[in-house]
Amino acid sequence: MRPGVAVALVLGLCGLAAAQGRRPYTGPNVTLDIKAAPLEDLLKVIADVGKVNVVTVDAAAPPLDVKVKSVRWTKVLDDIVKRSNLAYQHVGNLVIVGKPELIAARKKTAKRKYKGKVIDLDLVNAAAPAAAKLLATATGAGIAIDGKGPRSAHLRLKKVPSDQAAELLALNTGTTLVARPAPQPRPPSATCIADTTQMRQLRLAGIARAGTKSWALFIDPTGGSYVATKGNCIGVGATMILGFGAGTVSLDLGDEDTSAVLRPRP
Repeated sequence: MRPGVAVALVLGLCGLAAAQGRRPYTGPNVTLDIKAAPLEDLLKVIADVGKVNVVTVDAAAPPLDVKVKSVRWTKVLDDIVKRSNLAYQHVGNLVIVGKPELIAARKKTAKRKYKGKVIDLDLVNAAAPAAAKLLATATGAGIAIDGKGPRSAHLRLKKVPSDQAAELLALNTGTTLVARPAPQPRPPSATCIADTTQMRQLRLAGIARAGTKSWALFIDPTGGSYVATKGNCIGVGATMILGFGAGTVSLDLGDEDTSAVLRPRP
């Protein structure tokens, strides 16, 4: 076959693939063999393999069976989202999954430039105002959530500007951000945070990291929220926060030198 004809054939096949709506799938491969997996769990795998931030917006879907072997993660994402009757937008290190009409509307909007402090944020079943309190404390930004919102925050972000994180938090929870004075640093208190609540009744709902500092979000049984950092004590018995690991908080329980490591949980 002459070179010119071969090039023309290749270009013709590429044009046919484009006409049929096929996507050029890229990135590392993924192998999965799981049954009845919740969409949220599948997207966590996608986020880890693709090294992207995945944000869901009112993305309810039934569990899925997924069996793939050495398939590009972008292809697996495409298949999972389509089978869930949802859509997604993939820009840089961010994937937003939601209803087709939402994603179509987002694709028409102009891209925004973000300039905030780079942070990591991990939230599990946190009410929107409490999640906003954690974000505001970690970044010194003057933000709050207008109302409780229809959804709690389930959000895991890595290395994103704080103003983008705030926007994604509002999107994830279905709320509206409002401006407020930036939180002022508080002097150390002689009393512990949530000092009338037993530590076992407090739930770790989130962790934020900005630079070399980290903060934890605790929720009590009444829905009250508390933000604490290394060196703070919390709960009855003066449990001390020793430090932070990769998505964990280390505690000194103050009982015969016992300690514990917590992760955000529902």
